[in-house]
Amino acid sequence: MCRLMLFGGSPDKQLLRLALKSFRLSAQFDVVLDSFRRGRRSHNHGWGATVVAMKFGELMISYFRTSLPILEEDFKAFARSIPRDAQWLYLLLHARLASQNQPIDALNSHPIHVSRPGAYSLWLAHNGTVDKRVLAEKLGLTHLLEKFTDTYFIAQWIARNVEGAEPKAFLESLKSLAELGVVESALNVAGIVLSEGGGRVFAFALNYVSKGGQELEEYYRLHLLKSSSSIVIGSSTIFRYLNNFINVGGEGLRNGEAVVVEVKNGSLSFERLSIL
Repeated sequence: MCRLMLFGGSPDKQLLRLALKSFRLSAQFDVVLDSFRRGRRSHNHGWGATVVAMKFGELMISYFRTSLPILEEDFKAFARSIPRDAQWLYLLLHARLASQNQPIDALNSHPIHVSRPGAYSLWLAHNGTVDKRVLAEKLGLTHLLEKFTDTYFIAQWIARNVEGAEPKAFLESLKSLAELGVVESALNVAGIVLSEGGGRVFAFALNYVSKGGQELEEYYRLHLLKSSSSIVIGSSTIFRYLNNFINVGGEGLRNGEAVVVEVKNGSLSFERLSIL
């Protein structure tokens, strides 16, 4: 169980600041989860971030993971490092609440990074549970079952099935994964893709809750908010806090709906598609 957020576009400084604050608060005190599971409020089993930005015509990449909970001063230091004067940026954030008997360490904090040599790098964050044993068997990686969580195997599945940096290919790989019947609660994911050589950068998100997760659909659902230059996609709790600050609830994504975000010729482009 996790909280995740994707930000993309030419930075709307106020929206970015409030989105970051809302993410931190949702990780520290999840009012939506607490309404369903009394006493389970904090996503304190690690957090991580990926930033891919263009500044002065040069590509910048920042990526880290920790198994520590979000501490306010640490998070504020990270927030100050984000280039507000970038021409454009993509930001992916994730705070983790580990499932029972799952490893808690930096290797299993998100975003998970995987690459397809010569093609692309992918940073992936996930909220929900899939049957990692089935995926590991199909990938020939059962020897890693005890070491990694399901998100690692989701990332490997994508890298194994997507040959190039084309957005719809990533969505097709997620669709094929869901059609295996391995989604136990939700396949809510967000990712940043960087093509080899940095020629193309885009982001995507998918909101999908299976029958096993419908009891917590309000918790799992991703929401979307777009300003003139930026877009935020994030977990329900983030938008609950964000609405308190700027009185905009955002729009909940439909079940099975995906979003692709890309900056093209200096302008923010995004597409919404129903894939499941």
